[in-house]
Amino acid sequence: MLVDKEVDHGPIIAQEKISLNNWRPTTDELKEKLAIVVARLLLKVLPDWIDGKIKAVPQYHDLATFTKKFEGGDGLIDSKELLDENLPIERAKKIERMIRALNPDPGVFAFIDSRRGKIRVKLIKVKIQDDKLVIERVVPEGKREMGWEDFKRGNLPALS
Repeated sequence: MLVDKEVDHGPIIAQEKISLNNWRPTTDELKEKLAIVVARLLLKVLPDWIDGKIKAVPQYHDLATFTKKFEGGDGLIDSKELLDENLPIERAKKIERMIRALNPDPGVFAFIDSRRGKIRVKLIKVKIQDDKLVIERVVPEGKREMGWEDFKRGNLPALS
C-alpha cells in the first residue's frame, strides 16, 4: 500500500490472501511466513507498478477494525490458573491464544509464589490437550527457558 500520514490508511497497490489451514501460528511464525509472502508479491508486482500498469485502489475505511497497542500488563494472568487442573476450557483456550499473540513481547506471565518468594514467570509454550491447558515451556525471571515440570520441581512446594 502507499504510505500516507495515517496508520494503515493509504491506497492498496496489491494484496494476497493466505490460508492458515488450521495452523495456529505464534506472532513470530506468522511474521516469518508473511515476510516470504510479501517478498514474493513485491517481486511480482514491482515491475508493473514501475511501468504504470497498476493503479492503487482506496481502502474501505468503514470496514476497518482497530485495536490498541499491547502493553506489558496485558499479558498478566493469575498464577492460580497455571496450577488449576480444572481450568475451564474457554479460559485455557484464551491463555493459549494470548501466548501465541503476545509472545515474544510483551509476553504472557504470572507472579508465582515459589520456595524463594514471589517470582515472575513468562509462559513460552502451551497447548490444549484433552480439553486441558498443558504448559510446556517457561522462563522464570533471571533464569533460562526451561520445561514447566522442571520449573515446578525446583521451585514449587510439594502439592499435597
